[in-house]
Amino acid sequence: MSYEIKIIQKPNGKLKTIKILHSKDTIPILEPIAFEQQENLVLITLDASMHVINTRITHIGSGCSSVARNTEILRYAVLDNADGIIVAHNHPGGGLKHSKHDKKFVKYLAKGCKYLNIIFWDSIIVHGKYYRSMGKSYRCDD
Repeated sequence: MSYEIKIIQKPNGKLKTIKILHSKDTIPILEPIAFEQQENLVLITLDASMHVINTRITHIGSGCSSVARNTEILRYAVLDNADGIIVAHNHPGGGLKHSKHDKKFVKYLAKGCKYLNIIFWDSIIVHGKYYRSMGKSYRCDD
């Protein structure tokens, strides 16, 4: 099995100016995956001031699922020297509810972050113009 890693935005001076104060602040970063036909898992790494360090697609799944390993995600967080992370993925088939698998994945990822002294801030689902942040649904232009 092979994996493809795509950088959504390359790190540069301008990327550092993106500060995440609310889950809706991630929407411009997540727009590239909102309408994808395959599930994409995105990692957003953050510094201590909540500025984006890097954003990358860490895994591309099928039209209805994605099986990513926490170790892969945490490796990128460590390489970026991140103080915190946000993970996000799209639901190509629609729906914004976190599945049992999503919740289990987040639980173990948050546990791994704790061991590495990295703050796990959020898990976001996007589909089209809508997103959900671990329990709240929003329209992107709200």
